[in-house]
Amino acid sequence: MSPHRVVLVGFGPVGARFAEELLPAARDGRVDLTIVGAESHDPYNRIMIAEYAAGQIDRQALTTAVAEDFAAAGASVLTGRRVVRIDRPRSAVELDDGERVAFDRLVRARQPEPPRGADLNLITGRILTQYQSGAQTRRIPELHAAAPRPVALLHPVTAMDRGIRTGSRVRLTNARGTVEADVELTDDIRPDTVFLPFHYPGAESANLLTSAATDPHSSMPEFKRTVVAVEPIPDPAGP
Repeated sequence: MSPHRVVLVGFGPVGARFAEELLPAARDGRVDLTIVGAESHDPYNRIMIAEYAAGQIDRQALTTAVAEDFAAAGASVLTGRRVVRIDRPRSAVELDDGERVAFDRLVRARQPEPPRGADLNLITGRILTQYQSGAQTRRIPELHAAAPRPVALLHPVTAMDRGIRTGSRVRLTNARGTVEADVELTDDIRPDTVFLPFHYPGAESANLLTSAATDPHSSMPEFKRTVVAVEPIPDPAGP
């Protein structure tokens, strides 16, 4: 039986993690894996790029995967190459040098593009009266009464630009989902950022907006790189 041809587009940390999961099948010939990466170097930890630029860590500490390791396991690694066209009827991708690579399964592991109009960085975190998911603390009437629903924090300048004021309701939206929350204005947050607590379930869950991507080594979720649009919800009672 011929091996299953998998073309992976994107050789950043997310793509490398996916490729690692396929390496056992590539080694024993069940999968013919081709990895296409636009950058010519190995994947690296973008969070630590400032430490690398400052000379606090070396290139090895910054790197999250090595292309040679994937090639040694039987994968074809094409770095410094871009996919310029996907020919789905013929199950092939065309690279920027004209080469075509056939596939049975195509995986695109690149970072998602921010949705149109989404211009604030979302950070999620704790508030004083709740713990973790809130499953325990929301059962305590006094704690629940202190923070019965999520409150988004915005810088006053950011709020003014959007016609938002303290006590109003806002809608946070991106390609993954939508969350509605009360809003509080504070100078303690950057103008390009909005904060949302993660203690609330269902339609008020901050994770409706966040990515499921994880760090390839620690498996920590990528909760600090989410981009959202924030807009006021009109008061049904009027101004």
